[in-house]
Amino acid sequence: MNFSDMTFIRKFSMNLYKNLNIPMSKMSFTSDFTNTVRGNPYPLISADEGVTEHASAAGYTVSGGKAERLLAEFFPYASYKMKISSLQGCAGFAFVGPDARCEVLVESDEWESSVIVKHNDGEEKFPLHREICEGFAVIVTARPGFFDVYLANEDQIEFLATAQVPSFAKSNKIAFYQKTKAHTYISGSAVIRGAESYLDCGIGQADIRPFRYENGELIMENGRVFLAISSRMAAGGHHTVLSWLPGTADFKMEGAIFYANPNDEFIHGEVAGSYVFNRMDGKWHLWIRNGSAGHILAYASFDFDIRFGINILDVEPLPTMTPENLDDKLLLGKKADEDPDFTYDAERKKWLFALCRVDEETRKYRYFFFESDRPDKDYKFVGLGPAGEETGGSIVRLDGKIFFVCGNSFSATSDYRVYEWGKFDTFTNLKCDYPDGGFRGWGTVMPIRYGSRMRYFWLTFDRKLMSKTFNWSYGNLYCFEAEGIFRI
Repeated sequence: MNFSDMTFIRKFSMNLYKNLNIPMSKMSFTSDFTNTVRGNPYPLISADEGVTEHASAAGYTVSGGKAERLLAEFFPYASYKMKISSLQGCAGFAFVGPDARCEVLVESDEWESSVIVKHNDGEEKFPLHREICEGFAVIVTARPGFFDVYLANEDQIEFLATAQVPSFAKSNKIAFYQKTKAHTYISGSAVIRGAESYLDCGIGQADIRPFRYENGELIMENGRVFLAISSRMAAGGHHTVLSWLPGTADFKMEGAIFYANPNDEFIHGEVAGSYVFNRMDGKWHLWIRNGSAGHILAYASFDFDIRFGINILDVEPLPTMTPENLDDKLLLGKKADEDPDFTYDAERKKWLFALCRVDEETRKYRYFFFESDRPDKDYKFVGLGPAGEETGGSIVRLDGKIFFVCGNSFSATSDYRVYEWGKFDTFTNLKCDYPDGGFRGWGTVMPIRYGSRMRYFWLTFDRKLMSKTFNWSYGNLYCFEAEGIFRI
């Protein structure tokens, strides 16, 4: 059987707009933390004389002045959410470090409401044009140098504005964020129904690739597969780990991975990685596009499981390609390299590697293919596909053969190429019943065993431009399944 014999049937499409998350902190109102002598979960940072506070199952109430309390440690990619059911004054968050302070506050009176962002370098004001009432919430999502503000009403979330905050430009420096705190800030009269922080899945997702064993078999636990996926923010993004019950719309956020370069004091939100657990040496191996090191590839091996929780991973960028050794057939660090994938061919005892690179001849992205005796280096060029605009390729096994599936073309939806490994001069096209989820989407085809049968799922995404300012943002996820359930 070949991929050309298959037609992929659309199962569903959906949008994950900041609705999956990993909780990082949460203010509890089960007891009155404002009036206790045995425990102080949210220490009072400052308060006006005469202010009154009370916390109960009905919420946290402040009146008669300002009260600022500690919520949690600041994290430079987290979201901070406050549910406000009543407000005459201002309520929100203050992010406070040794040399930086930024307040993001909802301000409301009987005439108007707005969001005000005050920081070391200035102040901005964004009108709300809405009433603050039960069900309203403000969400502040941090990025190095920026705070994105969203409004929520029950489960509906919408973008309001982005504030540039120069004093937080290096908030992803470990020494910065570990010394910076997130406070609740309330002044006037307010009833707060909740305050929390979490890391969410972003406003769109891209670059989907499963965690696999060295032979390409998917890693499954309790019937769920694990996906490395790029969570795109209003600009930029970070790597998120989702678990998925195949064939359903059941996604769960399990973790997030951040990266550090050698001798680097910062953590970075990178995207588009490939993770393999090699049972031959008992280690995980990773290749990733490293934007912080110049948009080249980086490698890491490690012996701990990074699928769960928030992890920081040290990576080693490839040696940089120079004008003297400018050769697309070398696996060196060339600017704009991305979307790597790799696997092990036990029959030939070779590691197979695919790299998306701007071709010196066409000046467009094109896949280059390499092989090595080891997963980390010494790769030799073995071929490249015909000219196109390729992206997002995955190495997939089918009936004992090894294939490579990638997206292609800025002008045609669902233009996906399928190469048989080693026969890179020709390709067929992936077929689907509804041609969507394209414009250089990803060819993430996943074989999954169900008893004595195999099912083939394909997860991809579109480029809906969910961000109003960031060109490379993404929107919807699409799930397809190959027609038929195949005997093994």
